[in-house]
Amino acid sequence: MNKTDQYLREHFEEIKEALAKEYDIGSAPFKAWIKPLSYEGIEEDQICIGIPDRLNQMLSYINEHYHDMFLVFLSEQLDRLEEQPLEVRFFVKAGEEKSSYNNEGFPADPVPDPVSDSGDFRSNLNPRYTFDSFVVGNNNRMAQAASVAVAESPGKVFNPLFLYSNAGLGKTHLMHSIGNHILERNPGARVLYVTSETFVNDVVSSIQNSKNSTQEMSRVRKKYRDVDVLMVDDVQFVIGKEATQLEFFHTFNELHSAGKAIVLSSDKPPKDMVTLEERFRSRFEMGLIVDIQPPDYETRLAILQKNAESYPGYIDDEVFRYIAENVRSNIRELEGAFNKIMAQSRLLGQAVTLQTAEEVLQDLISDRENTVTPQRIIDKTCEFFGISKEDIISQKRSKEISLPRQIAMYHIRMMTDTSFDGIGKLLGGRDHTTVISGIDKIQKGIKVDPKLAEQVENLRNKIKPTV
Repeated sequence: MNKTDQYLREHFEEIKEALAKEYDIGSAPFKAWIKPLSYEGIEEDQICIGIPDRLNQMLSYINEHYHDMFLVFLSEQLDRLEEQPLEVRFFVKAGEEKSSYNNEGFPADPVPDPVSDSGDFRSNLNPRYTFDSFVVGNNNRMAQAASVAVAESPGKVFNPLFLYSNAGLGKTHLMHSIGNHILERNPGARVLYVTSETFVNDVVSSIQNSKNSTQEMSRVRKKYRDVDVLMVDDVQFVIGKEATQLEFFHTFNELHSAGKAIVLSSDKPPKDMVTLEERFRSRFEMGLIVDIQPPDYETRLAILQKNAESYPGYIDDEVFRYIAENVRSNIRELEGAFNKIMAQSRLLGQAVTLQTAEEVLQDLISDRENTVTPQRIIDKTCEFFGISKEDIISQKRSKEISLPRQIAMYHIRMMTDTSFDGIGKLLGGRDHTTVISGIDKIQKGIKVDPKLAEQVENLRNKIKPTV
């Protein structure tokens, strides 16, 4: 057993890649389902494989689709070691704090490039929106995994898939990615993506055309019901409009009854749609409802760095950090800020520096001094304790340096959305376990040491905005 355990601990990453190759698992499902899995040990003759807490709703899907693959593949591996075959058990690892993300980026504003399969049918998909170009972070991991599942088995899982978030956080990107993935695997599939505005306009137009209303309505119904996959963006705008709502209701029912895939997006979950009728709410909730949160600091940084790959020339990391720290609302604004800096650089022939970024974004970022960012916290900590920035990010472990460093870690964690990994990178490339330990020390210390508690509170007051 010890031999088996040691082998799996040392080679599990390689095993996952070999399994994906053996079973021809594509890039998108591998990143969504296989890559996040971790070997957690052997208990009661079972190989325990951990699933990240953020994918907890996907446990049944992973069991259904990947249990047998792992069981067979691992049995073959153990047979070569002359070890006894074991059962495989997937379980959710609760309370884990990880900020891993891939290095793919979020593309710039789309250029329409509709995909057609036959005749005049248009899928309306942007080929630049794919799973490979979608940055995965803690804010959207669940939504991305669910989208991959739907793209792999359209109509068979999570039907309908309901994505919701504020504007500019990636709902549309995921919907296009689903469609493009399905067409890549099955070019003959009829995949239709539309905005709610298009759906409403089609229905209203058919009603207004009194001369050929029956013929027009028949054409509209054929367009939306004679498909394998229907995706409607911002479905909240269909709700409350009696004629279009009724048409959408019957379209939904017909597609769902036929086992066709339905993907919807909105700015809020069904339960928060005040004017949504119960018959709609119950249907929307038959599948899976997933939200997308604003990206954390690391994800914003990854998006910017990927965007920069399309621009020639060197860009200082301070520029990326400055944008990521100050533009937090959504991905569109984040990319817009970066594109604005790059546009001025090209037009004026200027190097891309932190000073350039601050000048270009001064209107967007109203008052950086009154914005709590990790860098502001580090600067204020150094100023408060009378140490240099070089000291706080150094490997020095004297109490005069390590205590301010730990307090900085504590405040960054408490006052920003930066993960443990991100804090470690900001403070000299430290391991996330070191950061957790440092924060824990301060949290416990302020409960028993009045002097430390006073220092922490005084520094916090200096960090907080003055207005």
